[in-house]
Amino acid sequence: MNQPPKMISTKDSGSFDDQLNTILVLSKKVKSYKESVEDKDIQMTLDRLHSMLKTHYSKLLECLNG
Repeated sequence: MNQPPKMISTKDSGSFDDQLNTILVLSKKVKSYKESVEDKDIQMTLDRLHSMLKTHYSKLLECLNG
């Protein structure tokens, strides 16, 4: 299948919901860790991770919104 179906199943919807919630929790934790760390290299790494999580979250929302 080259194209996603026009409708998603209840199971798929639950999976998306779980993934979005997990990303939000991770994003909050990463942001908190970044504020508590003094090492600039670790802060930069956490910044990149936070950015990746935001991008992934947005892509999942795009899938849901069509």
